[in-house]
Amino acid sequence: MAPLGTRYRSQQRKLLEHLLTVPEGRRGSLLDQIRSGPTRVSGPAMHAAVERLKSIRELGIDLPAVRRIPESRIASLAHFASRAKVSLITRMPSARRLATLAAFVYSLEATAQDDVLEVFEGLLGDLFWRCREGR
Repeated sequence: MAPLGTRYRSQQRKLLEHLLTVPEGRRGSLLDQIRSGPTRVSGPAMHAAVERLKSIRELGIDLPAVRRIPESRIASLAHFASRAKVSLITRMPSARRLATLAAFVYSLEATAQDDVLEVFEGLLGDLFWRCREGR
């Protein structure tokens, strides 16, 4: 039986590689789906933003050696992954592909959390405005 650390890394690899797949009946990959944040302020947008954050957190991707990796390098890899076509990422060498996806997911969690807070702030602002206007 493989040591726990090896199985965990293997599980992370599978989760990261799974982001590049296109679910049956969908047009885009899972990566494409989690890249897109909320575009409106509404109850359904809040629900979608929370679900997106939840799905990102469920991936459980962390960067254990983050102290040794310059933050600018993580940001650069994450930025590339946020813009690149899935087909380009798929053709990358395995180690680079996994590093790029891990940096992206690591950075995306903070962005997704900010998105949830922004939608929530917009909903509260709208609610307070309506209360002030007597609507």
